[in-house]
Amino acid sequence: MICKKCGNEYDDKYLFCSKCGLAANAPYNSNNNSNSNSDSGGKRKYFIGMNTAIIGAFLLIMSVFTPFKATGKVRVTLLDGSGTDGIIFLVLAALIITFIVLKIFIPSIAVSAVALIFMIIEVYGASEDFQSFSLFGEEFYTLPGTGFYCLILGCFVAFIGSVIALCCKIKSK
Repeated sequence: MICKKCGNEYDDKYLFCSKCGLAANAPYNSNNNSNSNSDSGGKRKYFIGMNTAIIGAFLLIMSVFTPFKATGKVRVTLLDGSGTDGIIFLVLAALIITFIVLKIFIPSIAVSAVALIFMIIEVYGASEDFQSFSLFGEEFYTLPGTGFYCLILGCFVAFIGSVIALCCKIKSK
């Protein structure tokens, strides 16, 4: 018997092709099966990109509410002080999630790029604070907190996820 899918010749006593696994009596349409296999792989990567971007956006949100830097027992978040830094990152994260859910990837990439720029500015400004100082004979260190690392990771993950989602969407068409 000759397999309808791969052309492999096999004995009639077998129920399945030994090369591709197609059932001996199964109808096979080469156009339908090849397209469905490639589409499912493209859609899977497409959703991986979307989920990655959403995870990055949630890391951005987490960076706003967790300590950005710490000096001794004092923890400072992005909402402390004027709070505008934290609000900017919350708005950017909300926009990234909105664009990803609506499957509008070019604006999502643009917003992620803006978040990267603001992240670089924020990290540069905070890096000047990360030093040791002495007060009344006691040594203090200002160290980056969890929010600092979540901000960096979240911006990069959101940007990369948005790019992957766009690339997979273009490839699947």
